[in-house]
Amino acid sequence: MFSKIIAAIVALFLWLFPWLQPVQSLRAEDVANNVIRAVETADIALFEEQLCLNIKQNTDDLPGKIAELFDAIDGDILEVTWETVGDYYENHANGKSLRQTHLIIDFTTSIDSYEILSTLETYNSFQPEEMGFRAVTLVTLKGSTVADILVGIRATNGVGEWHE
Repeated sequence: MFSKIIAAIVALFLWLFPWLQPVQSLRAEDVANNVIRAVETADIALFEEQLCLNIKQNTDDLPGKIAELFDAIDGDILEVTWETVGDYYENHANGKSLRQTHLIIDFTTSIDSYEILSTLETYNSFQPEEMGFRAVTLVTLKGSTVADILVGIRATNGVGEWHE
């Protein structure tokens, strides 16, 4: 009986204060592998799973925009590499914290080289549904040192910064 009372009290506190619940971080490696697989197989649903809720709710014709990104990568994929660069972390005294990193995925095809440049939210203690890509931009160098932007998908806020 005592254990049921304790469990009920804990459940009440977690309901009243959701930021007390431990939040599982996203692993950049898992997201990178999912994106690579999505691009290679043109799996729009898998790519969409990597996006934050803000993008899912605020992008008109999101499946069409993802398809546009896939279609912009021309040629057979020969090599794929990825890396994370930089990190943004903010922790507030009220237990709210988030972490974002830049994930870069390079695709070398039989025609050109492409990069997916992204801001990936890997941790959010107060809005875990906002973890995922907050911005995704596909670029190509087309033989120059200046990148040409082919497709961009962005959240309406919180790209590389605090958001609520």
